Amino acid sequence: MKSGESRKSVLPEGSRYGGFSLQSVCWGYRDIFAKAIEGLFRQKLLGPEREEITRQFFELLKNCDQAGFDHVLKEFLQALSPRTRWLLELPGIFVDVTAMGQLFAESKIYYGTAYFRILGENGFGDSPQDVQNLMRHLRRLRETDEELAFAFLQGYRHLLDNLDAAGIELFIAQGLQIFHRNRKSALGFMRGDLQSSGNVIRMLTRDARLTELQPLLTSLLKALVGYEVEVSHLGRLDSDFLLERGTPMVCMYKWLYLPFKVRYFDSPAQNRNWYMLMALVAAGMPHRRQLLPHSRASALPDLRRFDR
Repeated sequence: MKSGESRKSVLPEGSRYGGFSLQSVCWGYRDIFAKAIEGLFRQKLLGPEREEITRQFFELLKNCDQAGFDHVLKEFLQALSPRTRWLLELPGIFVDVTAMGQLFAESKIYYGTAYFRILGENGFGDSPQDVQNLMRHLRRLRETDEELAFAFLQGYRHLLDNLDAAGIELFIAQGLQIFHRNRKSALGFMRGDLQSSGNVIRMLTRDARLTELQPLLTSLLKALVGYEVEVSHLGRLDSDFLLERGTPMVCMYKWLYLPFKVRYFDSPAQNRNWYMLMALVAAGMPHRRQLLPHSRASALPDLRRFDR
């Protein structure tokens, strides 16, 4: 095969790429771009049947001719992993995500590369609502201060893991109050770097966490059953079997296993009381009672039983 023909097969041009040319990409990244783009075409995530997504995708890639932008776009392509490609199914959200990434990159190349890296690390959330909320918060915060918005982006995944949407709104309001007094402190607060960030999250969360209640539960159980009972989280057991049963609690002779955290109720106090109730239920379980199917009892002997 002639070298010109080989180059043409590696660097397809024209309407299929919406006017984007791989020759605008720096030489070192060219193969990375080509493989990523062709992979998306093969999976039918790009193409004429996805006109809006495909047009926005290549409009973003056309920024390669700007200095340093190919670094940003390499992160963008790598961010489209199996766990984030669902964005390519939702044109409106995909347009918002790429447009916001371009705005950050136009401000600072570092912001753009970090933005798409965070996307690839699942830092935007697991659902369309998580991503839409993030875009709304970033637009609002950028009106105040772009670095503040970027700091919030860096801490967003941690907020999602600990707060609901209303709690995140309150966290942002607190961050803005701090910003008007001390910009540097506000940036650290939004990133989650400060002790005050954790304090506010604990104040806002509805969760109750087993680690915070273990000493109390251990003392309560000893008072009720007369001997030490180890309290630990369900993750230490056969998780597939527990998920199949929908089991929230497992008791053995001297062990009690509970979820790492619960959010069954609207208030933290009620969720903490759930843990207390489980300890009382466990302590009161009848002697010799077996709640497991007989075929599985040998795997976890005396499951859900306290010998008293």
